Amino acid sequence: MVDTKMLWCYSRSMITKKDTEMMLTGYTEEKVIENFADAYLDGDVVRWVSNDRVPFLDMVTDFATLGLIADFQVEISENTRKIEETAFLKEYMFAQANRSEEEKNEERMMAQAAFGPDAKVINVVTGEVL
Repeated sequence: MVDTKMLWCYSRSMITKKDTEMMLTGYTEEKVIENFADAYLDGDVVRWVSNDRVPFLDMVTDFATLGLIADFQVEISENTRKIEETAFLKEYMFAQANRSEEEKNEERMMAQAAFGPDAKVINVVTGEVL
């Protein structure tokens, strides 16, 4: 698990070094600005226009590094992302556990078609072997 406080401290040290040619994401400043054009603020939470999800911490931190958002919005956005991700995973695992036999069989057939009949396919979230 990534220590977000350490990541935040690291990203803030990038600002003091004035070394913004490469950002925390690895993108150039121009690419980060281009990405920010595809985001919006929902109150103090940064979200992507395409899916209304909160970007990962490195991207939000790069937005703050360039002064596109305030520092406090990084923490609010990251906290919101974690809460929403946890809720999504709980919902996903519940849905997976409550699939019908027909749905499970269809998923197995799709996996066999994609990876071959002898492939061992594992759902990395639930650990289920298809």
